[in-house]
Amino acid sequence: MEHSQINNKTVWTCKRPLPNGLMQRCGIDNKCLQVSKYIALVICWGVFYAVYTFAASYAASLKEVSSLCFSFEKAIPFVPFAIYFYSSSVVFFIWVFFLCNTFRQLSTLSKRIVFITVLSGICFIIFPLKQSFVRPETAHILFSFINTYDTPFNQVPSLHIGYACIFWSGVRNSRFRNLLRMWLVLLMLSTLLVYQHHFIDITTGLMAGFLTLWMFPYRKKRNQQIAMGRAYYRSNRHFLKDDHGCIGFLRYIFYFPYIAVYRILWLFSRQAPVEIAPNIFVGGLLSCRSARKFAMLGEVSVFDLSAELPENAYFRTSADYHCFPLLDIATIPKACEERIVNTVLEKMKAEDVPRKLYIHCAMGRFRSRRIGETVRLMISKNLTKDKNGNRNI
Repeated sequence: MEHSQINNKTVWTCKRPLPNGLMQRCGIDNKCLQVSKYIALVICWGVFYAVYTFAASYAASLKEVSSLCFSFEKAIPFVPFAIYFYSSSVVFFIWVFFLCNTFRQLSTLSKRIVFITVLSGICFIIFPLKQSFVRPETAHILFSFINTYDTPFNQVPSLHIGYACIFWSGVRNSRFRNLLRMWLVLLMLSTLLVYQHHFIDITTGLMAGFLTLWMFPYRKKRNQQIAMGRAYYRSNRHFLKDDHGCIGFLRYIFYFPYIAVYRILWLFSRQAPVEIAPNIFVGGLLSCRSARKFAMLGEVSVFDLSAELPENAYFRTSADYHCFPLLDIATIPKACEERIVNTVLEKMKAEDVPRKLYIHCAMGRFRSRRIGETVRLMISKNLTKDKNGNRNI
């Protein structure tokens, strides 16, 4: 800091950048932030207009563009009033920039908007689809605007849905965030009610939105990583999957990156069932088709040790299913191991007719083999005791 005398007053000047707190007190940071909001809005709007227009023009130039519609969608009614919710996406697009309180929030929001716009544009070109429903004629000015400036193309994924996911996160700074989020839910539903999108567009739009939120978090540490670290630290084996082998919808969305990575690894590195003892098999998680083939061997009791992936529907509904989730790459607690082994042995003794026992984890490399080997050793010990007892008699 340096000072100089001007009109008998001391004026301080600084050659280095001021700290953020001091800049905010001086009003410098706030002015720059306000200007940056307008700049970011113009850039994001320009990217949207360029990508959306180009993709629509490309689809319109094709000789034939197909549609993807489920049969149940024909029962969805046309609700003209829903156009107000549908059109409000433009208002949210502009307003959400001015809800940012810091440069980091503004930067993250801009990255999200640009990323999901470009990602959706690529999908529009690779998978060109169009809306197949004929919208009833209405004299409403908003429908006239849509018919003029919007197109029946650019369907998968729905940018309305993807943007709504970003708006959902962006309005958290507003005092009316609960009301605004209710409005956003109606906005998402309106894409179906005004016959602008199909159901597949909604689901893919949600996937694109959640992927964007995960890739560009407001905080440096992602909530999923924190939650997973807490689960491993506390040895919470049920942090993801319930006792029925299912993963709830909200947990599936929250842990989607974690589940997706495991699913990809499972596709390429899962182990096929191996018989380690008479009627006792160990291996990785099976698909529904593989589970049906395995069940052709006879009655099956399944012991699911995977904590990361849901059990296939066939085993959950058609087999004697037991869920004992164990964390991957973690020490198996002795109490859990004993409980699982005792359950397997009791199941073997209780059945008059021998049945197949399948012990599996996600990949079939560590947890299932560890439990399977312990079961095999316990069976060998019991057989040895029985032989010794018979000899003494």
